[in-house]
Amino acid sequence: MDLINTKQRIALFTETLKQPNLDFDIIANLSFNGIPDIHRPIYWRILLKYLPTKKEKWIQVLKNKRNSYNIYQEEFIDSSFKSICYEFLVKDSFNLSMIRQKTQGTKIKEKDLKIIENIIKDVSRTQLDYDLCREDENNDSLSNNSISNNQAISPNNDNQNSEKNNENENENENKNKKNKENEKNGENQIEEKIENKNPKSKGLHLKYQMCEIIYLFTRLNSGFGFVQGMSEILVPIFCLFKNDPNEEWRKFSNHDTFFCFTNLMSEIGHHFCQDFDQTDLSIHASLQRVDQLVAFFDPKLASHFVFI
Repeated sequence: MDLINTKQRIALFTETLKQPNLDFDIIANLSFNGIPDIHRPIYWRILLKYLPTKKEKWIQVLKNKRNSYNIYQEEFIDSSFKSICYEFLVKDSFNLSMIRQKTQGTKIKEKDLKIIENIIKDVSRTQLDYDLCREDENNDSLSNNSISNNQAISPNNDNQNSEKNNENENENENKNKKNKENEKNGENQIEEKIENKNPKSKGLHLKYQMCEIIYLFTRLNSGFGFVQGMSEILVPIFCLFKNDPNEEWRKFSNHDTFFCFTNLMSEIGHHFCQDFDQTDLSIHASLQRVDQLVAFFDPKLASHFVFI
C-alpha cells in the first residue's frame, strides 16, 4: 500500500508540474506533507519564488538570474577572497593584520574584512552532510559560472529539447571563455594545494562556495548585512540543489541557491533584527506561534516538549 501511495504521489507531483500555468496555492498545499525526492529541487525553486508560475517565463528568468550571479562574482569576488576563505577555513583562525596585507589593492576593502571573518567562522561551524551535499569529483567545483546561461531548461521532458533548441548556444561563448581563463590563472589551484596539506579540509570547496554565496548576499544587501546563523539557513537549499537529480540544473546550483536564499531572507530577515525583538515579528514570537500550533494539532507532543 505504501509503495502504491508513493507512486501515486509522484504521479500527482509530476502531473501538477506539467501545467503551463502553475497554481502556487495548489503547489504549496500539495507540498505541505512532503515532496518526493525527485521533485523536491524544482518545487523548492517555485515555493521560494525563484521560478514564476508561468512556465513560459522560466527560460528567460533563469538566464537573466544566472547571468546576474556571474556579474556579481566578477564585481565582488577575486583570487584574494578565495585565498582568504580557503586558508582560514582550514586554520580555524583569522589574522586581520595578515589579511590586510593580502587584500591591499584588491576588491576587498577594510570594511569588508570583519564581515568575511564572521562568515568564515559561521560556515566553519556548519556541519555538512557530505553524502547529501555531494558533488561529482570530476566537475570543476569553483567554476559553476563557466556553464552557458543558455542551458536553462524546463523539468518537463516533453519541453526540454524544444526549449534548448530555442536558445542561442553561442550567445555567451566569449564571456564563458573569459570566465574560464580567470579561473585557470592559478585560482583553482588554491583548493588543491590546501586539501593536499590538511586532513581537516573535507568538503572545503563546498564551504568555500557557501562563504561566497553569503558574502555576495551581504554585499548586495548592505542594509541587512551578515547575521550569525545564516549558514544554517543556507545549508538545506545549498545541499538540495547540489544533489539535484537533473544534471543541467545541478550545474547552476550556486546561482539558484543564491537567489532562493535571498528570497527566503527577505521573508524571514526580521527574525534576525534586534529592532523587532519585542514585537510580533521577532523569532521569539514566531516560536510561540509554533508552540501553539503544535499544542493544537498534537497536545501529547506539545506536553513532551514542555517536559524536556
